Amino acid sequence: MRCQTAGLLVLTLSLQLIQGLAEDLAEGKQMSDKENGANVLGDGEVDPPQLSGHLSRELPRLAQKLVTSLKNNRLIDFQKDWKLITIFLGIADMCAYCTDEEFYSAERVVLRIKEALDILHREIPRAYVNLVEMPDINLLHQLANRATGPRGWCECLVKPHETVDLSAQIVNWDYQNTLQELIYSGIYDKRNDFTVVLQPILKNMEIPLTEDGKPNLSCFTQNGFQFNVKGHALLDSSLWNNMIQPSVDRIEVLECTATVPQLHCPSQERPYLFTDQNRDYGSSRGMEARGPSQQGSGNELTCTERDPSDAVPVSDILREFNPSLVGYSTGTGLEDTPQAFLNQAVTGAESGELMSQVKSLVKLLSNDASKYSPENFTNSIQNALDLLHNEVPRTFVNLVTVLNILPLRELFTNTGVNCPRFLLKVLCECVINPQDNSIQLEKLQALNRKYQERTHKLVESGRYDTREDFTVVIQPFLENIEIPRDKDGLPDSTYFSPDCFHFSLKGHSQAARGLWNNLLEPLGEKNANQTFDGHINISCPSKEQPYLRTYRNSNFTYPNNPGQLTTVAPKTTETTTVPSQEIFGSQLLCKDRAPSDVIPNSVHSLRPADVKVIGAVGDSLTAGNGIGSKPHDVLDVLTQYRGLSFRDLPDQVRRLVSIMKNHPKIDFQNDWKVINMFIGGNDICNYCTDLAYYSPINFTRHIEEALDILHKEVPRAFVNLIEVLELIPLRRLHQDTQLSCPRILVRMLCNCVVKPNENSPELQMMIEANKAYQQSIQKLVESGKYDSGENFTVVLQPFLRHMEVPILDNGHPDVSYFAPDCFHLSRKFHVQMSRSLWNSMLQPVGKKSDFQNVTANISLNCPTQDQPFLRTFKNSNYTYQGPDPLENWGSNLSCSENLTSETKPTSVHRLRPADINVVAAMGDSLTVGFGAKAKTLLQMKIQYQGVAWSIGGDKSLEIVTTLPNILKKFNPNIYGFATGIGKNMSNFNVAVPGSMSHDMPKQAHTLVQLMKNSSEINFKQDWKVITLFIGANDLCEYCMNKEVYSADSYVKHIEEALDILHQQVPRAFINMVQILEMSGLRRLKKNTIGCALLQKHICPCFLNPRENSPELHEIMRVNKDYQTKLTALIYSGKYDMNEEFTVVLQPYFTNTIVPLNSTGQPDLSFFSVDCFHLSERGQAEMAIGLWNNMLEPTGHKQNYNNFTHDRTKLKCPTSDAPYLFTHRNSATKPENTSTKPTLTTVTTTAKGVPTAEQRVWLVVLTATVAAILGQHWSWSF
Repeated sequence: MRCQTAGLLVLTLSLQLIQGLAEDLAEGKQMSDKENGANVLGDGEVDPPQLSGHLSRELPRLAQKLVTSLKNNRLIDFQKDWKLITIFLGIADMCAYCTDEEFYSAERVVLRIKEALDILHREIPRAYVNLVEMPDINLLHQLANRATGPRGWCECLVKPHETVDLSAQIVNWDYQNTLQELIYSGIYDKRNDFTVVLQPILKNMEIPLTEDGKPNLSCFTQNGFQFNVKGHALLDSSLWNNMIQPSVDRIEVLECTATVPQLHCPSQERPYLFTDQNRDYGSSRGMEARGPSQQGSGNELTCTERDPSDAVPVSDILREFNPSLVGYSTGTGLEDTPQAFLNQAVTGAESGELMSQVKSLVKLLSNDASKYSPENFTNSIQNALDLLHNEVPRTFVNLVTVLNILPLRELFTNTGVNCPRFLLKVLCECVINPQDNSIQLEKLQALNRKYQERTHKLVESGRYDTREDFTVVIQPFLENIEIPRDKDGLPDSTYFSPDCFHFSLKGHSQAARGLWNNLLEPLGEKNANQTFDGHINISCPSKEQPYLRTYRNSNFTYPNNPGQLTTVAPKTTETTTVPSQEIFGSQLLCKDRAPSDVIPNSVHSLRPADVKVIGAVGDSLTAGNGIGSKPHDVLDVLTQYRGLSFRDLPDQVRRLVSIMKNHPKIDFQNDWKVINMFIGGNDICNYCTDLAYYSPINFTRHIEEALDILHKEVPRAFVNLIEVLELIPLRRLHQDTQLSCPRILVRMLCNCVVKPNENSPELQMMIEANKAYQQSIQKLVESGKYDSGENFTVVLQPFLRHMEVPILDNGHPDVSYFAPDCFHLSRKFHVQMSRSLWNSMLQPVGKKSDFQNVTANISLNCPTQDQPFLRTFKNSNYTYQGPDPLENWGSNLSCSENLTSETKPTSVHRLRPADINVVAAMGDSLTVGFGAKAKTLLQMKIQYQGVAWSIGGDKSLEIVTTLPNILKKFNPNIYGFATGIGKNMSNFNVAVPGSMSHDMPKQAHTLVQLMKNSSEINFKQDWKVITLFIGANDLCEYCMNKEVYSADSYVKHIEEALDILHQQVPRAFINMVQILEMSGLRRLKKNTIGCALLQKHICPCFLNPRENSPELHEIMRVNKDYQTKLTALIYSGKYDMNEEFTVVLQPYFTNTIVPLNSTGQPDLSFFSVDCFHLSERGQAEMAIGLWNNMLEPTGHKQNYNNFTHDRTKLKCPTSDAPYLFTHRNSATKPENTSTKPTLTTVTTTAKGVPTAEQRVWLVVLTATVAAILGQHWSWSF
């Protein structure tokens, strides 16, 4: 499409961006109409709709109104005039989301936007539509914190002076992703006279901080909700430049402090407004240089190319190129290139763009792109050499690689040299014409290198060394040649003929000397940088080396794999002046390198020398993206930067198996193979975009599918399953502003990791997701399923489990270990990984290193006489834990800070775990372990108190995880816990099945009397921990009597119970566990009597209402009210007036999440046989959540449950924080909740949408957006 920049009619439809902004946008501020020379609408012209706070439902009506106005306007040729229509999308719909989640869901809103676009598409010919993407919720949040900001406006998403909760962020992401899916579907690109282009200039707008830490709002007016002149100039300029730039270069991050960018101009090469069909990734990058900083807020547009098109051209030219022609990246190419051989790692999504770039480059260089491609170049050479090889005996062929031709440009550009410039342009226009530092020049240089590299590969395939009377030897002396210079430093034209292109006699003489010396230099040590402007001594054969050097008499070994480049670089002689390069090789000082005497039949007796085949599958890290990139050469990484995810792994494995089966050099049945599998980084980077799709369960499922293929089809294989690396430390590269890292690119590559703020729920979600990925494949290997025979094994190599970014002496990250994109790894890092992988293969299973120190001097280990084999579970004497490795739900805990205070503390704010002498509990059936170990319905009434989460004390922590068993690690003499079955050994557990909040005062009185009458404790001096958890049964009965079970009544009863404890119990730390969310209980279904029959009778008010019914919405709202009002009570400070008493809200059930199994269904192993009460496993997870909350400071406590078993999840006190956290020692002032509580936890929406990060296994959710946002779990008891 060739919509030009002149002759356009500018129209705007605006939705509310922020209060008041729409009016400004509609008042002539769009695109600076007057300044840009567009047709400004005035009297008698089209009247753009004036909007203020309109929602998307108004957009179709406005679109139809615009169509009518255009058709009726006499100054417009409706059929022939090109029209530029800009639609600004704001957040009014998102702000109304809480009022009606269905009506304002992302799908419904985007459908209304689609309806408007459909009207424009159907009714308006010749239109270019800018759809300016809605801003990020964080922008509104920053503005809402201003003193003059609105109160009560959009509070469903943001509240002044609070962090943005996750539910709002997810809603925001959902709107953005759904809109992108609509536009990128291509439905508006099927005609040549209409398109819709998504402009993301507001999507990630950032407000940076000033030096004093306050938001820099220089783009906004004083009230903070309207753009000022500078803000409009920034918006105008950015939108204009986005229309001129290709899609890949769109400005996605705007900062108020940024200088208003210089307006870009259309060029002769790129005269069109960019669309998704005429974009050409990379070809126009850097086309327009940024101008000097502007003092004012306006711009000067100095474009000479302003003429409109004289005809409607054919669009989508680039898409006509053959999309199957992929993979020009020699040595780092895709899986279907010959040089990849068995390394089938690919980089996926963006690989097709590489072909587009190379095709575009070659088209610029020649009228026949394919004729001069590197492939055709080497194919022609191969045809000639094949002819010589077949027909000519006793021949030594010198194949001189193509010279480095770019220095020739200096003969043209240097005005001090007398050369026929016109003739030079005729002879070599593709080298002469490109501008310095242009993309075209960079691509030309890359093409030059590919000519050289492919020539090397042709010869190093060994195809011309199959006879004793013929050889071809690469002579590389011209590969890195520099222009010769005279005594004044100017290019010396005496080495060239009068055309300044061909060599003169003098130049030929120097070339002859260079070639002769190359002939006598051994392979692997040949000079590749012959200097022409100095004297070249002619070398002589020696007695020791009297021959012309070939691969054989040089003791040089060609690579075993055809098409693979040699790893030995040409050596430069003393006359060469090239920068020194780091050596990344390693010394392997192993004396015993012999294979087994007999080919082993068991993988557990496999020596390194027995391995005949090596293969690899994985993502861009395995494909080597960025390994050889020069510093700051981001484009070299970008060509393939998008790595594949787990979904591609099975296909890679099938391709690998096929290659191994069919390759003539592989004895598939008898050769031993090592296969490396490494993937997961890209999945973690995309985790936050689709929590269900990128869940650890899905990740492991696809790895398991790939391993199953190998296990079934590949004999004699040792598979290295390299554990997913720890990605979170890479954030430092993005955060350090002193580094020259492309921050926008890094955000594109791994936004889910780099975007979250420090200590935010989003970052905590990513940390746990990373860990869950690692744990999921650990469990897969530990199942032992891949060790059912003697000729196959999978060994987990965990050396990347923990990683630190290397730091220089100046405190900044060492970017030399990373590719120019600051995301992929450089050769330097890859070398360290290779060394670590090798050493890990020789380390016994169970004792492998799980930390990658990239700066360490890693020596390569050797097999020993005692342990000559690659280590497997069997030759390591290691026992797998099995498919269900845990016989119990115990935990491991070993803390260094486990001592009591030197003197018994007098303040609850200085209470260490070891100071606690007494435990007690209040609550309902959950706290008595009701049916926790039941196997039948008849056992459901049994109270398994010994395993109850907050008060059970059966056995030890290693077998049963409960709060008392954890505390026993600090004080073995603790008292009060319950043991065994039934009520006989309840001790200080006063919980009663079926209890409600109104029973808590009675339980409090009972507990006080038990403690006072006990001879086992010192009631006044002993420190006590009392845990109270109640409310599920209240909610289950709410619909029966709404007044009795209201949130106010619930909190009133709890307050009465706490008052009793406060007044009568000295030295007490009270755990008030937040009531859980109940709606997830509706998902628990099973074809048993317990689940099908008992569930709905146990909790009718939550389980009986129909989906989306008013009754269900009401009970979910009341559930939230319970949480909110309880939080207000605890945070009121009422119980923080006494040094010997405190109540701490433990919020890990605020956002309750249903644990899922491998099929994405609720994991019923956490529940008893009635699908309602908790099993012993669920009880253990509750104890872990409670304990960890106790060691987390107020305001930073985890507010969601993480029910996935890990014996090492328990936290330890630290030397810096040895005490149980209270409001006071958390350095957090209790918040004033006298009028309305300000929660430190993340809240839920009115309909129960979870706002905690959906962690770990939770993220296998249903396909609908509502389910993705809303799957969480709860019980009532």
